[in-house]
Amino acid sequence: MGQRLLVRGAGRNAPPPAQGYAGGGDRGMDGSVCSHIMPEVPAMTDSALDRARRYQAELTAIRHDIHANPELGLEEFRTSELVARKLEEWGIEVHRGLAVPALSAL
Repeated sequence: MGQRLLVRGAGRNAPPPAQGYAGGGDRGMDGSVCSHIMPEVPAMTDSALDRARRYQAELTAIRHDIHANPELGLEEFRTSELVARKLEEWGIEVHRGLAVPALSAL
């Protein structure tokens, strides 16, 4: 059974992203594996930096889109839909309607 990841929009009350996290198996600033986010990711041959570079243009476009269309905290409906669509494009199962405007991804 997969772990659930609750995804909220980037409102003013959202916690900051984990330092050093760029995908499964990466290490935080304290050297710990970020297993609380993606616990069972197979070993990857690319470094985190290589993976980040591969997706840089797409992730930059997403960030620019989100910042060009600001939303108030707990009202991030457009951001939530954008995140859900991208997760589905990447083959991640998404469940909408669990909480507003949150979604759950497996």
